Amino acid sequence: MEDPYVPPRSDVKKISRFRQILPQIIATSATIVLYLTMGMIIGFPTILIPALTAKNSQDVLHLTMEQASWCGSVGCIFQPLGSIIAGLALQPLGCKKSMMLLNIPLIACWLIVHFATSNYALYFANGLFGCVMGLTTAPGLRYVIEISEPSLRGILVASTSLFISLGFSFIIFLNSLTDWRQTAAISASIPLLCIIILFQVPETPMWLVSKGRSDAALKSLRWLRGWTDAETVREEFEKIVSFTKNQNQKLLKRQWSGKVAEYKNCPTVEEAELAEPASTSQGLSERVRKMFKDMTRKEMLIPLTKCCIIFAINCFSGVPILRTYMVKIFDDLNLPVDPKKASGPWTCYQRRFKFLLHINIRRNQDVPSHDGVPSIGGSFALLRSCMRRGSIFHSLPTRNRGQASIRHPSSG
Repeated sequence: MEDPYVPPRSDVKKISRFRQILPQIIATSATIVLYLTMGMIIGFPTILIPALTAKNSQDVLHLTMEQASWCGSVGCIFQPLGSIIAGLALQPLGCKKSMMLLNIPLIACWLIVHFATSNYALYFANGLFGCVMGLTTAPGLRYVIEISEPSLRGILVASTSLFISLGFSFIIFLNSLTDWRQTAAISASIPLLCIIILFQVPETPMWLVSKGRSDAALKSLRWLRGWTDAETVREEFEKIVSFTKNQNQKLLKRQWSGKVAEYKNCPTVEEAELAEPASTSQGLSERVRKMFKDMTRKEMLIPLTKCCIIFAINCFSGVPILRTYMVKIFDDLNLPVDPKKASGPWTCYQRRFKFLLHINIRRNQDVPSHDGVPSIGGSFALLRSCMRRGSIFHSLPTRNRGQASIRHPSSG
């Protein structure tokens, strides 16, 4: 991998802080719109089930309570499958291309719901929704992590969680203006907006460097740091190149660690890249074996286990179930409020505390997080995809940098 030459200059132009932040916000807006769609998907069963289980429903479709339970849960069944696929496919495709491709089935799903004439069409659409949500978690968060500066990373990652809540509230607001079919039709325009934004933003510099596209990586970094010149981002670019090479070399040594007699002859990154065409013919079983070996490493198992415990506690707390049947619960309780209007603010309050938690983490030690429908597969996807090229290690705090801590209000 040949690095582009960045000539030294003494007349480096200083750009304003606003100009440095603006392109990162624009790039993050693509992920924000995608997560807004996720929030709308999470909230859609909340408006669909009451509409199709009502006795006075005029729609051609009708759901019994047993069918409604399947309609509300089938997405969660398929979400881990999508997460596993995302972890395997993200590194070859990249975050930007992955997110662009994911919006296509989202548009199709909303249109299937809009024109649905049978319950099976709803089951299929909700199952595909769940699979796409699993696919969405890894590229969305990884994109924000890799394009943002450490000082902005925490609040930008937290904004994705906030927009999941806004998406939930937005679809309930739409349903208060029209029926569920028209709501689905309007929702199909949101993924289209995401595709338009993604055409305007670059791929992450780290992924481009890992693919040997250093010129494109430098151009991307210049765009993300305020449409500046090469000299301004020279130091950061050299760190990314050096970090990527070191992680690739560590990966090679780990792959050669079982060959004791040959370990001293472990190739360099450059030698491995030259030999890469010969290694692409390895069988599927060998690739699966290497993946399983990576998955069972201590560095992978410890954070994955922690995530699984947290998600399990969240799932068994009953919050996801309450969210799905919230409108019907409020209606059955005969509360003196409109059930549709009361459901949205409840979720916003639920997310607000997490957003405040993120922005109180010290700015240079931001930790990526997962949100949305709790799933074991979500953590698997992000960890698996980032582990391959070491991007998650680039974003996580290390001991010599200090540990992330929450500032108590009394400490200022």
